[in-house]
Amino acid sequence: MNRTKGIIVAASLTGIVVVAMLALGFGSVIASSADPAGQPPASPEVTSNATNIGDLQQEIEAWKQHSQQLEQTVLIMQQRETRYQQQLNSANQTIVQLQNEINNGNALRLRPSSGEREEFEFGGFDD
Repeated sequence: MNRTKGIIVAASLTGIVVVAMLALGFGSVIASSADPAGQPPASPEVTSNATNIGDLQQEIEAWKQHSQQLEQTVLIMQQRETRYQQQLNSANQTIVQLQNEINNGNALRLRPSSGEREEFEFGGFDD
């Protein structure tokens, strides 16, 4: 396989991987939209006409719960980020390994063994 064909094959495989990642990636976004943990919680309503202590305490508790829900959402997002980063690192390692195998294979193919060396004899030109 010559270099041009190799580049075309690599580009095709890359395109297939990108399409698959986009399809699977958007599928998880759509699935997470149905998942309440994937959506940030709605903020509590602020009533500006709270005049007694009981109403103010209820609003404070609502905001505390909202804050806890937001913290939980951030933790979930950080866990997902860690998982995605691990997957990216694994994919990058695989790519590097495959590139090294290809490069080593090409180097071995290009390097003649000691029995395959051709000796050239230079002689005069016949007219």
